[in-house]
Amino acid sequence: MLNYFKQKFCSIKKDETFENKLELFQANFFNSPYHSWITESKALKRAFFILLDSLNEQLLQILLKKNLICLRSYGVLACTLSLPPQSDVLIVYPDLIKLLNSASLMHGVSILAHELGHIILNHSHKDLNPILAQLEADTIAFEMGFGKELMEEIKSFPTSYEYQLRIENLAKLLTRQA
Repeated sequence: MLNYFKQKFCSIKKDETFENKLELFQANFFNSPYHSWITESKALKRAFFILLDSLNEQLLQILLKKNLICLRSYGVLACTLSLPPQSDVLIVYPDLIKLLNSASLMHGVSILAHELGHIILNHSHKDLNPILAQLEADTIAFEMGFGKELMEEIKSFPTSYEYQLRIENLAKLLTRQA
């Protein structure tokens, strides 16, 4: 299996330009056999392309050190988990797939960006207050350009203390940006 990955995927050299690294990272991501469920759907492939194309150089550098695997499963929206060695899994549930296939595509991408934030920040390997982890992941989604969409999506969730904090945090970030 390891030989398959060595042959199938392009290696990314340190001296590559950011644009080349991003292009190779995207190619490796979409060529992964784990992601065939994404590439089989034009809408899902577009959503993940938008997500990955929104990475800045710093976030890409972090992801290049990880083995990102996106899986679909059953449940509500999405979650992340880490598996040794250096594998991070983002699980996408049917509700999120439905959102990514709808007119609210960018709201779905904002949720993916939030989940990617958990991976980038290595939350599964830290003993962190869950609300703080959510706020930090929201900040990554904001940095990727999805703050407004994420805030709108969170507003559609049932009212809770956590969601209110997250909405207030995103509102502050968006106000500073304006």
